[in-house]
Amino acid sequence: MLGVTTNFFGALCTRFFLGFVEAAFFPGALFLISKWYKSNELSKRTALLYCGNLISNAFGSLIASGILDTMDGVLGFTAWRWLFFVEGSLTVLVAIIAIFVLPDFPESPCSWLTPAERALAVHRMTEDVGFDAETSVTGTVAEEVTKRPSKTEEGLQLALTDWKVWWLALSIGVMTISLSFNAFFPTLSATLGYGTTTTLLLCVPPWIFSTIVTVFISR
Repeated sequence: MLGVTTNFFGALCTRFFLGFVEAAFFPGALFLISKWYKSNELSKRTALLYCGNLISNAFGSLIASGILDTMDGVLGFTAWRWLFFVEGSLTVLVAIIAIFVLPDFPESPCSWLTPAERALAVHRMTEDVGFDAETSVTGTVAEEVTKRPSKTEEGLQLALTDWKVWWLALSIGVMTISLSFNAFFPTLSATLGYGTTTTLLLCVPPWIFSTIVTVFISR
């Protein structure tokens, strides 16, 4: 959509709605990972997820250098519009493929996971929590469970009253703000005095280095 905007208001609205729907991606991805991996396995998987963001900035700069250098005026569109067309189309394509490839939860049906593999995934998560949801309870424990609110209400209450959730929200907020410089990184690199293509290529090594450091620290 950004590729077809013609004024500042259109670009502002497009960016707003893009950010609105994208805001839930990273927390949602963390939630999905937590349903498949045990607590002692999450740090590395979270780091690998975040490395996708870092490495995408590197590849984004490589793609941008090629598009801005060769596609200006193609089909009557300026190069910066082609940049949004190409990168946006790739994102949509990957998202459509992910709908059919990524499983939801271990309990959910999945075409490429066998029942045994799904059962193993459920058992791993149950073992990590330390409570078997299918184990029957009797006596006072059963009465206590009966009096409990629904799983949805209980889960919401636990989330809102857990300090770790708020700490995670603060951490993600700080991380997002600290990473916002990536939008201006090419502009900062341009102050070195190189041309557009060279400037964009110079943006690649720092992101690759950051990815390597992230993977190393998460081990």
